[in-house]
This record gives sequence, C-alpha cells and structure tokens, in this order.
Amino acid sequence: MFEGGVNVDYIALYRQHRPQEISSLVGQEHVRAALVNALTNNRLAHAYIFSGPRGTGKTSVAKILAKAVNCAEGPTPEPCNVCLNCEHINKDASMDVFEINGASNRTIDMIRELQEKICFSPVEGRKRVYIIDEAHMLTKEAFNALLKTLEEPPGHVLFILATTEPYKLPPTILSRCQRYDFRRLNVAEIAGRLGEVAQKSGIAATEEALKLIAGQADGSLRDALSLLDQCSVLTQGAIDEENVRSLLGIARRTEMRGFLLAIGQRKEKKALELLADLLAGGMDIKQLFAELSAYIHAIMLFQAAPALSYMHIVDSSEHLQAISELFSRERVLASGKCLHEAARDLNTCIQPRLTAEICLIELCQMEGSLAGAEILARLAALESRINAGQTGAQPESNPLTVPDPSPMCPKTDKAPAQAMEESVAAVPVPIPINEGSIWQKTLEQLLAQNMRMLHAYAKRGRPAEIAAGAFRLEVSDAETAGELQAKRYRETLEKVLTGLAGQPIKLEVVVRTADALVKEQASAPIKQKEPPDGEATDALKDALAIFDGKIIDNNR
Repeated sequence: MFEGGVNVDYIALYRQHRPQEISSLVGQEHVRAALVNALTNNRLAHAYIFSGPRGTGKTSVAKILAKAVNCAEGPTPEPCNVCLNCEHINKDASMDVFEINGASNRTIDMIRELQEKICFSPVEGRKRVYIIDEAHMLTKEAFNALLKTLEEPPGHVLFILATTEPYKLPPTILSRCQRYDFRRLNVAEIAGRLGEVAQKSGIAATEEALKLIAGQADGSLRDALSLLDQCSVLTQGAIDEENVRSLLGIARRTEMRGFLLAIGQRKEKKALELLADLLAGGMDIKQLFAELSAYIHAIMLFQAAPALSYMHIVDSSEHLQAISELFSRERVLASGKCLHEAARDLNTCIQPRLTAEICLIELCQMEGSLAGAEILARLAALESRINAGQTGAQPESNPLTVPDPSPMCPKTDKAPAQAMEESVAAVPVPIPINEGSIWQKTLEQLLAQNMRMLHAYAKRGRPAEIAAGAFRLEVSDAETAGELQAKRYRETLEKVLTGLAGQPIKLEVVVRTADALVKEQASAPIKQKEPPDGEATDALKDALAIFDGKIIDNNR
C-alpha cells in the first residue's frame, strides 16, 4: 500500500485494535476494577506483577497504566490518548516508559544498568515506568540485584513485571509486588470482540466462523485476531465456517462425526479408511487427534452436564446426543486417556501414522475402564454372594439342573434330523452352574476378547434356563438389565451363546430383586462344602482377582 509515494506497511489486526483504555479491556473484570479504584483514590502501588496465559492483555494493561499515570489529564483511569505523553506512549516513543524483554535481557548487567538510570527524574510525565516482559526468564543473580530496588524504588518509578509463569518468580520478588492474575478468555468473549474488530475493519464473517476461530485460539485474544487476519487475507468474500476449517487445517464436522460413529460402532476398517482419506487431503495427524480429543471431551461433558455451552462449539446437541449413545461413560474416559497418550507419542515416534492407526484400533476395541467398572462390578457380585450365604463352595446340587441333557429320542415317523431339532427345541437344556457351564464359557470368551465392560455387567447375571432357543438371565437391578438388553451388548451375547449352544439363541433378561433371591435361598438351603486346605473358595477367588492377591496360608 502506498500513500503519497511512501510505502506504508500493513499493521496486524491485533496491533491495530489493542485496547487503549482500561474500559476497553475484554474480560479481566477484577483487574479493571482494582486499577480503576487505585487510580481514582490515588493508591497506586510501586510495583505490580501481571501474570497469566499468553494473549490475555498483560502488556496492553501495562501500557494503559503507564498512560494513566503520565496523561496530562491524569492520573486518571481513562487516559485521553491525545496529549503528547499519551501519543508518545502509543507510538512506543516515550522517554519515560521502558519496555524490557526479560528473555533477552536477563543478566545481572542489565539490572545494574537499570539501577544506574533509575535515579533520573521523568523527562515528560510524572513517573518513569519499567515494564519487564517475560520476567520469569531473569537469572537468579538478576533477581537478587533487583530485589532492593524493587522493594524501595524512588517515588517517580513504577515497576510492572509481566509473566506467563509466575511460579518461577522468587518468593522475595512476589512479596514486594501487587499481583494480578489474568485469566483465559472464553469463546463468547473472544467471538464478541472478533465481531467488533471485523465490523470496524470491513471484514465480512459469519457468526459460526468467528466462534470456530475463537475456539482455536485457546483463550488468547491476540491469537484469535491473528487467525482472523489470516483468514481475511486468504478468503475471497465473506469468511464462513468452511473457509476457516480449510485454511486452518481443521476437519469438517461431518468427517469428525464419521470418525466417532466408526469408533463407537467398532468399525475398524471404516475408521482406518477415514484416516487415510484425511491424510491424503493434507490433514495433519496431530491436528486430527487434537480434534478427536476435543470431540471426546465434548461427549464427556454432554453426558455429565448437557447444559454446558462449551461443548457446543464442537457440535450441536442433536449430534452429540446421537454419538454419545454409542459410548458408555467408562469408555469415554478410557478413550480420552488413550488419545492423550497417542498425542504425546506422536511428538517422538518415528512413524506417526502407525501410532495413529494403532490408537484408532484400540479405540474401536475399547470396552471401558477395568479399574472403574469391572472392579466395582466384582465387588458388588462378591458382596451379594456373601449376603446370600454363598461364601463357600458351590452346592453339589442345583435346583435349576434338569435331567440328563441327552436322553433317548422318542420314536417318530419324522426324519431323524427333524426329530432331533424338535426334541432340542422342546426339551430344556440344563445349565449347571459350574466351571463347564455355557454361561461360564460365555464369560470366559468375553474376557478373552477384551470386552471387559460387557463382562462386568454380564457377571452380575444369574442364568436360569435355556429352552426353545431362548436363554433366560436373571439380574437384581434395572440398570444392569438395561445395559444387557442394549443392542450393542445383546447381539454380542447372543452370538457367543449361539456358538456355544450350537443353535440360534435369543437372550431374555429378567429383573429379580435381592429380596426374592434371599427368599428362594431360604426355601432351598444350600449345602456348604469346605474346600481342601490350600484351595480358595469362589468368593476368595473373586477377592484375589480384584486385589491381585495370593494365598499365603489357608489353615482355619
């Protein structure tokens, strides 16, 4: 851009729209109120620490405070921005305001030079203001040299230390300054400010695009303005959500929904195909996993507190509801941990794509958290057995056991195969409750296939009978019944039972309260059998499995 033959450099949006007075500060209400009161009541401190994440306004507020104390109309909470002092500070040309980069000027020599000049009176304004940015980068020796000066500076000096890592500042420095912590801005605050800047700068942008930019900024208004600046340069016409996703390398919502649906439905092939398509289109693996983590985070929040607004940046309530139904709470938590570990490994691994593919397969196969769901299920089952008086060996006889499962087939004129099929359908198949039962084998297969969440729920069930192609399972609570009757679990159980029984099996889950089970136990006493020395009872085996223990001495 040229004006009058002179090349005028373009100024970035975050520099053009930096706040010039305390009232225009976005967020940080506590900082604004404290500084306004201090300036109004003439109770300004001699040293301040402004701490907080990047891009939250620390340096901007420091410069506003320098103008507030040196303005011709001041000291005032609202500097005029037109007097000579304000103009010089805005242009970084003031002889009374010194901005020092603590990262590059961190030695004791810099502090000594500062101490030599600090005694001089202000040239234009009331105070000499020293703004030390990234103050935590100063060396220990530099802090020690600064200590006495910072504690009792001349009356015409004001120190402002800005830092993103306040815990690195020595306690002696912290104790001599007033500290104000700047917080991350939320999406609504950033999006609102982006809308104001876009309107002033003549940039057309949709509300969804501004929200997406605000979400990508991670609480930093400066980063958000830089992203808006980038999008305005690279986009022809109005900036919409698709433009932002394309320019910033963000996957579209439809693609992310496809990913989560494939993972939720355990379709490994589909998930790997989607990964290949996105990588072929130039998608960065780290960015993809960051978005997957954000989606899992949104599902977790939706299940816990659907009214929170933060999650709706990721997707709408309707789509989050549909996808969250595919994930149990334990599986969501386990998936979040898996993605976190994969994101960490992507920074150091030799083959990032292999790491990503392994993570996707694990997500598809994941059942939930063993430490959470299954241990609680085992403890509940153990407690119920103890309360029912089944702490010893299993009874020698079982009321559910029926006569010999393979009697002679009655004489019939029908073909042998047809007669056998009808005989199997008509005669109940016994299910002895022991190590060789169909149900026990079903539980073993679930563990072998790493379906720990389903195993935890299934283990709570008590098999009753199998007849006419139906397997009846009794449980003591409605929650367990609902989980086992859910489509994703019921189909898996029916498939395993069918394979073990050699015929099509349908699962029927019946709720029987604990009171009914206790009455049944009372009407049919169970014989107790002491196990030989050195052998564990079933209850003891469960306890050993839960707490990873071993038998040292079984003498009683």
